[in-house]
Amino acid sequence: MNRLLALVVVASLGTGCIVSDTCEVRTVRITWDSFLRADGSTTSSCAVASLGASAEAEIIDVWIDGVYDGSAYCDGRDGGRFWDVFDVGPGRHNVTVEARDVDDFITLRDEFSFDAPDACGDLQVDSQPAEGWVSVNYNFYDGAVLANPNACVTGSSLWLQITDDIAEQPAYSITSTTAGTPACTASRNLRLPLAIGDYTFDWLEERSGSTLESSACTAQRFTPGKSFSVGRAATTAMTVALDTIGPACH
Repeated sequence: MNRLLALVVVASLGTGCIVSDTCEVRTVRITWDSFLRADGSTTSSCAVASLGASAEAEIIDVWIDGVYDGSAYCDGRDGGRFWDVFDVGPGRHNVTVEARDVDDFITLRDEFSFDAPDACGDLQVDSQPAEGWVSVNYNFYDGAVLANPNACVTGSSLWLQITDDIAEQPAYSITSTTAGTPACTASRNLRLPLAIGDYTFDWLEERSGSTLESSACTAQRFTPGKSFSVGRAATTAMTVALDTIGPACH
């Protein structure tokens, strides 16, 4: 694929085939007319595509058969809400469509397959990037014993890191207390929207300012484990044991 074609609008389709009955290659147009949010609602707006703190989908990246093909602005300002993949051969192909915010965090994703027939003719394939929830219930332990009280330190917040295993980059990386840092709450529940896909919950810490209060660093502190998957508008539940005498995780 010619990577210099990124962000260039294709003026026309239908030029991929000359032979009347079969073609070796064709153009496939990938579109994104709407997004599925974690609560099950749909929107066509790139500005509020996600329920995350950074709701906007700024850039759309397209991958085909595991290879990056190109990117376009979500809102179509460079010619339309689509990306054209050229020289696609017949057979089954796997597509990943990812929406990124202005800070390059992936907020929504779609993964699907399509079949390109032997017959001539360009194709259009519609995508719908989506997200779901991870719901983290956390409890406090003094080593192996449930803490008394099993409660947050007043005014504390949660630092954490979750890695997107598909993109191999952080989905969340919170290592300071700012206005957007999630609070440790009496409900002992943390609910975060994530693009559909596979993840690793690297660690979770309770902090008062920069002071460590409790931590969950190892796989043994996560149930059913550190690895989890997020489905379309679905909720994945996890339980985390925060150790009040544990070490810092990062």
